[in-house]
Amino acid sequence: MVLTGHSLGRNKLEQLLKQGRQSEEDINATYKIMRRIEGEELSLDSAELVITSTRQEIDQQWGLYAGFNVNRERILRLRAKQGVDCYGRYMPTMAVIAPGMDFSNVIVPDVGDMIEDVEGVAYVGQDGTTVTPATKPDPPILDEILHFFKNPAKPMILALARADPKKNIPTLVKAFGESKPLRKLANLMLIMGNRDDIDEMPSANANVLMTILKLIDKYNLYGEVAYPKHHKQSEVPDIYRLAAKTKGVFINPALVEPFGLTLIEAAAHGLPMVATQNGGPVDIHQALNNGLLVDPHDSNAIAAALYKLVSDRNLWFECRRNGLKNIHRYSWPEHCKIYLSKVALCRKRHPHWQSDDLLDGDEESQSFNDSLQDIHDISPKDKDSAVNASTLVTNFCQCPKR
Repeated sequence: MVLTGHSLGRNKLEQLLKQGRQSEEDINATYKIMRRIEGEELSLDSAELVITSTRQEIDQQWGLYAGFNVNRERILRLRAKQGVDCYGRYMPTMAVIAPGMDFSNVIVPDVGDMIEDVEGVAYVGQDGTTVTPATKPDPPILDEILHFFKNPAKPMILALARADPKKNIPTLVKAFGESKPLRKLANLMLIMGNRDDIDEMPSANANVLMTILKLIDKYNLYGEVAYPKHHKQSEVPDIYRLAAKTKGVFINPALVEPFGLTLIEAAAHGLPMVATQNGGPVDIHQALNNGLLVDPHDSNAIAAALYKLVSDRNLWFECRRNGLKNIHRYSWPEHCKIYLSKVALCRKRHPHWQSDDLLDGDEESQSFNDSLQDIHDISPKDKDSAVNASTLVTNFCQCPKR
């Protein structure tokens, strides 16, 4: 069995208890969470392979379960690889495979004054997805954002996250407000979802927003910070492009970020990143090499990293170039290719699966290659592509009847 978990029960229970709004009994009554955890424990016992999105998911989420221990799994895997007897002890293999994304409609803005190998280049990923630099008319949301700034030509530091305590936006505003060199060089753009009346927002979100507004007033950031009330989801790519055209930076200062989807979206639009060193951004930084990681509790470190990227033009272009060059690693076909390769290894570890009912070696190899070709043939725009690819995986790893 191949297991891919999502929003794991023990991690969810831990987070809900930290909020202090419900007891464990109330949480269980609302979410049936103990039944969910029991199912996840049983799945761990049965799984040959567990797919995760990040290393953090293995260490800090699956690591909470009785059926899995990070250090013991590494030891057992090493012993099995060396052919040493594990005396019946077993744990599933954990594999980190980043979620796939569709980059077919991404348009990278021409930022001007580009380094030679960036200007006018259409980057083509290994999956055939093209990311094309282009000049695009000003987006509709442009006026909504630019009217906040005294000098809208300065590089824009973009944060795109809801007003949630975990997203740590107040620390970002504090870092910006206390750094005179950074304020002189850049603007701050905060896209914090949509709101009408702060008094009608959930209390936790309203408290965060009020803290941000007070910090803007405390540091007198008027004319230097944008915080529009509304934006459409369809305008998010325009927001990324606007920040990139000003040679800005994308920042995710979350206390802990399980994955970091917006970091990948920003990189696909040519934006270097500054991100929390806690969680998924570590994996993204390792894959893309397009920015800097920081301690989200250290406002001075946040300000220093942002200043370094917006003040050093060569570094900015290097990070932009690396992000565009490596972004194919997060494409949907790349995800499926790696997934199938991990599933294929499961069969090699089980000789008893190899029977007259199964394909011989040459046919098995051809079947795997054909499955990969099928994935490349799937249109990323096809809303059923995930279902089709899942069917391919199921057919490929189906065990013979015993």
